[in-house]
Amino acid sequence: MELQNPEFLQNSIEDVWRILTEEGYYQGETLQTCKDGRRLVMETMVSVLRDETGRVYGYVAINRDISPRRQAEDAARQVIELMQVQAELAWMQSGANLDHRQMLELLAIRVAELIGDACVITLLSEDRQALVPVAYYNTNAQAAALMRSLLANARIPIGSGISGQVALFSTMVMIPELTLEEARVRVHPSLKAYVDQVGLYGVIIVPLKIRDRLVGTLGVTRDRPGKPYTGDDLAFLESLAGSVALWISNEELFDTVQKELAERRRVESELSEIQRRLLDGIEAERMDLARELHDGPVQELYGLAMQLRNLAAGLPAGSPPAEMVTGMQPTIQRIIDSLRATSMELRPPALSRFGLEPVIRSYCEQFEKMQPGLEITQELASSPDNPVSEDLRLALFRIFQVGLTNILRHAQAHRVVIRLQEGAESVLLEIQDDGVGFHVPERWVELARQGHLGLIGAVERVERFGGQMQVESQPGAGTTVRVILPRS
Repeated sequence: MELQNPEFLQNSIEDVWRILTEEGYYQGETLQTCKDGRRLVMETMVSVLRDETGRVYGYVAINRDISPRRQAEDAARQVIELMQVQAELAWMQSGANLDHRQMLELLAIRVAELIGDACVITLLSEDRQALVPVAYYNTNAQAAALMRSLLANARIPIGSGISGQVALFSTMVMIPELTLEEARVRVHPSLKAYVDQVGLYGVIIVPLKIRDRLVGTLGVTRDRPGKPYTGDDLAFLESLAGSVALWISNEELFDTVQKELAERRRVESELSEIQRRLLDGIEAERMDLARELHDGPVQELYGLAMQLRNLAAGLPAGSPPAEMVTGMQPTIQRIIDSLRATSMELRPPALSRFGLEPVIRSYCEQFEKMQPGLEITQELASSPDNPVSEDLRLALFRIFQVGLTNILRHAQAHRVVIRLQEGAESVLLEIQDDGVGFHVPERWVELARQGHLGLIGAVERVERFGGQMQVESQPGAGTTVRVILPRS
């Protein structure tokens, strides 16, 4: 085997001559080229030949091919490095608190340091018509600065340049060695300045694929000649590309979930606003209707009752006209009382001035008068020094109204307990009866389907304030409605 052009791997040629001169012997590794072009790693031992006077008259060298051993060592090293990079990638995914671009930038640095000189990672554009460089690095600072200036806003059409060809056919490209002339022809126009100023003497680009769907490319390049890429380099990059593609897939899934959650929160927020506006509108309409009833029909009926009394006083006592007018007055009074009760239902006048507890007590008293067979026990504990807001008082009162109305319509109860506790952080309202009870459905919408629209309205009010509502009931075991609303 004829060797030529040895390259000393561990020492410069000057150091080799110095060692030979001082010690008369040198041992080290060299890279030697065969006539057929193969490059072999040799263990080289050189001894100085001297005559009796000590004059150097020659050298003897022994070369031992250690390429297989070095290839095995390099393969083992690459496996270890791949495992390290994959471990770093897993760490970045789980605990590094890095965003998408930062993680890819760190990955580009590690790949460039291991098998570079440079690394470029691209991702497919949203319209799937081009590759967009998202992370790039060169071990040389000046070359890295040039890469940033050239790739910061680059967009590589599918099919253009080497990476565009990789994307088009979704297959890897490995060019162990190429000349600058070849590089200028093959690269995308945005990188021609890089070829001219830095150099490009070797390329490996592999596709990043998720279940045969292209998402980008991962590539490395050599800035200097003489160190061609190998099959081991390709295997390393392809294995790493699988891990990167999996990570990108997880990121896409996470982003999709985040967007869906954000959209759901937006929809929920808008629905909550619509619900709030509807409830506010209903309350405003109730206030207007209560005011119209009080200021309109009720006052007119009071005037009519007074006119009837005056008319009766002017008629002969005991006459049929006087008895007819006198008989009309109780009917008018009942209508007035009914309208006043309706007005009170629509908007209790004492709620905003005196608080929730007095209004509940007054309402219960009136309710018991209308339902003499019903006993209502009140366990009310308000906090006068820390009153709840008017909106909260109104919501709790409406829920209380719904509870009593449902008991009257459905429960056939004899005893009711009303509990109110105004705490520092929240307010508890509980309505318990000993009535017939019912099966509580798993979802509130079932109540609407069964005609319990009042409870649905109570649920909407509770949700508006971010509270909780529980309904406990069984047939024959009574019902308990428990509501907890936060003060803030």
